[in-house]
Amino acid sequence: MQRINFLEMHDADYLKGIAKELQDQVHSVLYDFDYDIVKETIKEDSAEVIINFKSKDIYDSLQKAQKEATKKTKALFKKNPNYASSKVHKEIMNIIYSSIKDIHKVKEYQIPIHLIKKDDQWIVADDNHELESALLENATELIEIMNQ
Repeated sequence: MQRINFLEMHDADYLKGIAKELQDQVHSVLYDFDYDIVKETIKEDSAEVIINFKSKDIYDSLQKAQKEATKKTKALFKKNPNYASSKVHKEIMNIIYSSIKDIHKVKEYQIPIHLIKKDDQWIVADDNHELESALLENATELIEIMNQ
């Protein structure tokens, strides 16, 4: 699988109370991808490349984890109404992270990527919204689940 450098984990990115190894595994599921070039169209200093983009499909696991986390949270508060919200947050994150760390289901779709030639090198142009969306889709789904 591939990963883009700006999506790497740094010390400040780790959440306290959740094992770093688990967070690294989840980070890989969220951001690693693979691709195959389907078609290239080159016109002087610009090009369009159609890729078959493949990444992990976390949606179903997130839905199940959310239900499990809701049950766990209700049980914790029923047992102790003064249960600390920081502890609840850690419990929820551990449940969600544990549910997606070992996902093998893959989603794939074709994405056009616009390239420009600069100093004899092909670079990805700034106007690649479909690529950006694909790279961040899993993280967006995780954030949406956390905000429900």
